[in-house]
Amino acid sequence: MEEQIKHSENYIKKIVGKETGFSIPKNYFSDVDTDIHAKVLKSKIGNTNLYEVPKDYFDKVDEEILGKVSPKVVQIGFRKKLIKFIPYAAAACILLFIGLNKFVFTNTNSIDNLSDVDLEYWLESNPISTLEIVDVLKTDLLQENDFTLATLEDSSIEEFIENYDDISMLNE
Repeated sequence: MEEQIKHSENYIKKIVGKETGFSIPKNYFSDVDTDIHAKVLKSKIGNTNLYEVPKDYFDKVDEEILGKVSPKVVQIGFRKKLIKFIPYAAAACILLFIGLNKFVFTNTNSIDNLSDVDLEYWLESNPISTLEIVDVLKTDLLQENDFTLATLEDSSIEEFIENYDDISMLNE
């Protein structure tokens, strides 16, 4: 430890009593590069004023810049136009298909849409016999299982037969 103290800078200054013969100014190494660059630029440029603008500079600068830059004209080919148009055409076809199915091809002729007057007129102009009605509805209405829930008393059946005028139906 004693040797470290002997070789330290402070120990040497204490014994010699003065500083070494060599010294540099403060911040020399941090400012030296900027000083050198400034001196080199000053020698190249000289003492001329850099902030003066030549006469008519701003009148001619636009023409010079536009003369150096040529505008590029890009033409889109037919194939690229067609490729951009295809999604719009597909969407229009889908909307047209949905619209036609909704408004044109809907069946508006149903029995619910007919008025009572229309039905009565058609029935009067096209008479239907009871045999035709039976032929159409015999599978639906004349099942034996349909009458199992009906409870008819003998007196009501006899009363119906006495009051019914068309005997031909009763004979069948």
